[in-house]
Amino acid sequence: MKKPLFIAIGVHKAQGMQVLDGVIKGIDDLTSWARNCGYDVINIDDRKEKKEKVDISRIQNCLTPFEGDERSYAILLERPRIVVYFCGHGLHAPQDQYWILSAGSNQPKERISAVGFRDTLATYGPKQIAIISDACRSPLAVIGQGDCVVNAYEADVRPPQKDMFFSSCDGAASFAVPAQNGIPSYCVFSETLYRALSKPDGDNLDKLYFQLGRKVVTSQSLANYLENQVPETALSVGKFQTPQCDTGFRPVKNDYIEFLGDFSPVDPKSHGDDPKFRGNDMPINPLPEIDPKIFENFFTETSQARQVERINNSRSEWRAPFVEEVQDFIRSSIRPFYDEFGPVLVVSDQWSILVGQHTYESHDGWLRPLSFRERSMGQWFWKPVGFFETNRSNVLIAKSEDLYSPIPVFKDLWCSLIFNHILDQKDDSNAKGGIDLLAWGEYLVERFSNVERVSRGELHATEALKGLSAGILNSDDIRLFTQNMRICKHADPMLGIVSAYLYNGIGDIDNIRRMCYYYYHHQQDVPFDIAMLAGVPFERDGKNGCFVITVPEVQEIPKAHRAENAPEFTWRGTPSVNVNVAGVTPILRVGWQHIRNSKHRIHKQCWELVDDLTEAPISTFAGVETGETLIKIFKEFRL
Repeated sequence: MKKPLFIAIGVHKAQGMQVLDGVIKGIDDLTSWARNCGYDVINIDDRKEKKEKVDISRIQNCLTPFEGDERSYAILLERPRIVVYFCGHGLHAPQDQYWILSAGSNQPKERISAVGFRDTLATYGPKQIAIISDACRSPLAVIGQGDCVVNAYEADVRPPQKDMFFSSCDGAASFAVPAQNGIPSYCVFSETLYRALSKPDGDNLDKLYFQLGRKVVTSQSLANYLENQVPETALSVGKFQTPQCDTGFRPVKNDYIEFLGDFSPVDPKSHGDDPKFRGNDMPINPLPEIDPKIFENFFTETSQARQVERINNSRSEWRAPFVEEVQDFIRSSIRPFYDEFGPVLVVSDQWSILVGQHTYESHDGWLRPLSFRERSMGQWFWKPVGFFETNRSNVLIAKSEDLYSPIPVFKDLWCSLIFNHILDQKDDSNAKGGIDLLAWGEYLVERFSNVERVSRGELHATEALKGLSAGILNSDDIRLFTQNMRICKHADPMLGIVSAYLYNGIGDIDNIRRMCYYYYHHQQDVPFDIAMLAGVPFERDGKNGCFVITVPEVQEIPKAHRAENAPEFTWRGTPSVNVNVAGVTPILRVGWQHIRNSKHRIHKQCWELVDDLTEAPISTFAGVETGETLIKIFKEFRL
């Protein structure tokens, strides 16, 4: 088997942006560490000024160089682990981050989507992949998205375990410290990361391994160290910086480094048949010189307390109450329409119309008022007739002024959405924004009371979407969704969608596929985003044009490997099934990077419109011309 691969990308001079001298030190420190730990290293930086600009073409040629007229993929294939380390400027993107290359922040084809790059590299079949990013996640309105750098590898591979280490939380800055008093310039996050990987100081060691007499920095202990030490390092230079670490590597191969008694890193090339090494090439070393008391305060801030804080930050004053009021309104007022016409769509914007097989006109007789916080909203109702209708779901395009959004509707579920219009300050006639709220629910009896769910301190689905899009929720919150909320995904598909993105963050493909099976079991179409993250090919249904997926069998998790008190639906085995997909494009904006390399015509055509996606969490396109093109694409694809 090949060695693990370490890819370092450093940009300290991006066009029109502040020079970051600390980038070069970070690149040198981390690439030196990687070489000493037995990685193959590819280093791409701009230290040689104009001769060495960092752009997409250069990175692509380093990773997949040409051999004759065709690219070779040998460098990326058969790797047990791929680690990508970026140091430079970055921008916020919902559930993602854009890395700025030498061309600067204004060039959409010369910035990298961290998530898109990660997921494209995953198609080359590494068992593990880690993204380590030391860059800002500051919000900035930009044109377009980010590039995935390399082409997807056309092979059937199992998705890898994934680590994601961001130097700051969504919407926040990361800091570099200028050279002073003989101390060279450095980046706060990279310096702390290098310190964690260079020598044991107690805080960086995994507690469970340490009880076995081993000094190991694991995925989880590294995350804890960075979350505790980066803020302290930043405060020492008068800055505030908090990283976001989502761990996905699992034992027994969740190590980044193991220290010997002399604190030297393990050299994987020198193990041979030495009986001191076992398992994942890990040495067994008694370590009496470290006092176990250093771990007494290891978890002083419990994960539960952190989760409560994240939940509170995800809440809003109006989202959950609004959906509750919509639910009450539907129960009291919609039943006559439901009995006569079947499922209907509730559009919480009196200027919204829907475009499907026909253009819908308003029906005065169907207009009903809904008062919320002393604000009157018009309610129009239609029987959903759209582009890709099955006996369980349909796809409509919601329109409000010059905003368009493809929305799936489900049999026996109501759907409510709100367009949020944000005026461009430069031109008041140019309205931007998008769908800020999208919710589904049952017409008659909910399977699990929203009121009870909120009273138990849990998240309403609309708030969970807010937390996901803002980057507040992370992989630690999966347990909240799996134990208490994922079961409600059949009454509110948004819960399943949010859970799937959190599972994807740590590479837990099996639970995403389990969810697909449960939608089939409950006779529902699986939401597009969940089907997309399941990592299986989309096939066309010849009858109605919708997508169909074949979900592979998932093995039952052995009892010894199950999380404590985990509900059965998170570990049971599920059979292979064929299930229809609700929708043909990502429901959430964060999902568009995942269809970048799709071979389907509709995705190739829709990707041409991606620069017109607004920043709204629900996929929304701006511009009348773009909207008409979208409708045309859907009509042609349906035929």
